Amino acid sequence: VMRRTGSGWSGCVFFFFFYYVFFFNDTATTEIYTLSLHDALPISVRKFFGFLEENGYIFMNPAENLLVPRAERILHFVPEPREVMKLLSMPDVTTVYGLRDRAFLETAYSSGTRIGELENLNLVDLNIREATLRVFGKGKKERMLPLGKEAVKWLAEYMETARPELQSRSGLEDALFLNCSGKRWGIQGMSKAISKYGKEANFPYPVTVHFLR
Repeated sequence: VMRRTGSGWSGCVFFFFFYYVFFFNDTATTEIYTLSLHDALPISVRKFFGFLEENGYIFMNPAENLLVPRAERILHFVPEPREVMKLLSMPDVTTVYGLRDRAFLETAYSSGTRIGELENLNLVDLNIREATLRVFGKGKKERMLPLGKEAVKWLAEYMETARPELQSRSGLEDALFLNCSGKRWGIQGMSKAISKYGKEANFPYPVTVHFLR
């Protein structure tokens, strides 16, 4: 740009500044970038121009009072109760994996836990008799959550039949939910499972664990 325009740093910087303002006023741009990036970029631009001003490359900071249109914040989809019930009933509970998945979905729905918290659940965190679940959230903060009757029912069946069969494939494993190899069931596997059931239920939107929270 400096070579084409024959200008120094000042002219070059102002060219990019006005291009940036035009770019962010384009409604298509706000649809491409995430909300966090959309909010963070103006701060970065102000700091960059401030650095140039402090070091004498430009005589003023054109971005000092820069304002950009706020990106529209889209509310999360809230499913109807019947849609949640349909999703919960999708796994084939006559199979080992189906029984595990039903217990997993019921636990997620009943406790409102995040997918990372579900992945980290261990056997000692579940108390079937007391119908409670111990969860370690962000910052290792411990929470004791109540479980509904359906969650307790399916967890009990999973613990009695499906989990022992899965565990036999690997030996001892502390994790509550196990994968096909008898190891801890990870976030990727959980996400794929719930996404698959959402597609099978013909939901017109992506389904994640957040759908059940």
